[in-house]
Amino acid sequence: MTSPLDWFATGYCIAHSDTTSSWSVVFMNIASSASPQCLQAFSSGLHYSSTTTHRSEGTGSLTELTLSTYYLDKSVSPYLEIFPSLFPYSQAITVLTLCGDLCSDDRGVPVLQQLSHYCPQLRELHLPRLRPPYLSLVPQLPQHTLDTLYLTLPLMKDDSVLGHHLQQCLALKYLILTPDE
Repeated sequence: MTSPLDWFATGYCIAHSDTTSSWSVVFMNIASSASPQCLQAFSSGLHYSSTTTHRSEGTGSLTELTLSTYYLDKSVSPYLEIFPSLFPYSQAITVLTLCGDLCSDDRGVPVLQQLSHYCPQLRELHLPRLRPPYLSLVPQLPQHTLDTLYLTLPLMKDDSVLGHHLQQCLALKYLILTPDE
């Protein structure tokens, strides 16, 4: 994938594939080949159709999505700002990986806080590295489906807010914590 047109075509193919199709998509910002503009083009491809609407005619499902920003700009926020445009196709996502950094003043934070709306079937979530202050960064996690959560956190003086949110995840079986470097 080298251009927004490639990503548009991929989105179009997903939206027009049959119901037995399951898609895993990886955006890695290596040499700008998966820029936020490419994610927007991907979303436009998903929604481009004059005859069908999502699920009414039966389409393939976007079940895994990775948004990785480690290679150029480390902020995942520009991708999160575009993420709502994937709806309703994001509803089938069961594995979401967000690699990069996220600060509480980033514009992508509100999207993360509404994650259970955009991805109600989410089973596995890899959150971006959370930067200070943390309290506003705690996402709204799918309480009945999320069974695996990956967190990279710096040393925190008070983890009570995070603990409260995790207790609400009734299906959570695996919590993988990694210290921030």
